[in-house]
Amino acid sequence: MCRTKKVLSMSPEATFWLFQLTAAACLALWMIVAVANNVQGFQASVGAVGVTMSMTLLKEAPLDKPPFHNRAVNSVAAHRVALIGVLVRWLVRLLFR
Repeated sequence: MCRTKKVLSMSPEATFWLFQLTAAACLALWMIVAVANNVQGFQASVGAVGVTMSMTLLKEAPLDKPPFHNRAVNSVAAHRVALIGVLVRWLVRLLFR
């Protein structure tokens, strides 16, 4: 008596749909992680923009009296608006290339 193993096979359409489902699920998971990371790290990003806009590093010696020191922006609201503007510009550029 000869026994043969039954081989399970999928149609090409089922294989294609399984691949698409897996890829979509992985992309959705990646987007959830990316959004959570950006929400959590928004304050740190605002802080980094704030350090740049307030020219904090230029207030240390030997540059404690630069001629353009009056351009420093110390408002946290302005730092948030600047970061949101950069993110919106990046998103628009990404979507409408």
